[in-house]
Amino acid sequence: MAEIVRAGLVQQSWTGDKDSMVSSAVAAIASAASQGAQVVCLQELFYGPYFCQVQDADYYSLTERIPDGPTTGLLREVARQHEVVLIAPMYEVEQPGVYYNTAAVIDADGSYLGMYRKTHLPQVGSASSRSATTTTTASRTSPIRAANWSARQLPTPSPRSSCATWTWTS
Repeated sequence: MAEIVRAGLVQQSWTGDKDSMVSSAVAAIASAASQGAQVVCLQELFYGPYFCQVQDADYYSLTERIPDGPTTGLLREVARQHEVVLIAPMYEVEQPGVYYNTAAVIDADGSYLGMYRKTHLPQVGSASSRSATTTTTASRTSPIRAANWSARQLPTPSPRSSCATWTWTS
């Protein structure tokens, strides 16, 4: 028999501050989990404006270390609490002037599984800022083969976010 995995996809509008974006994402994760999602994927750079739309060095202040930053720590606890796997794309600082568009992968028990650093991070303002090459690190992997997809809209925790679940069989 095919194993069914249900995923929740979260999309939010930029509110203007990181804290409210993180709070909204946490509520959306809880909503998706209550609807049966086993994997929840947050939007790219979920707690800030999308850098391709807003290229401003002021947003470097939103960067944090992964996995040692406060947002990854909070999301590890949220994943454990709701027993869901989280894909959480954030704005990572590796060292001053080196920034990445990184997706942290957190297991349902709250353990940090690894990261995926995406390509095409635009350079903003200084020659010392550099874009990332694609890097994937993980302590373990589990291949998922998508075959049959279906989707439905879920009730949303706030008017500024939306959540849908996708179900696939392998």
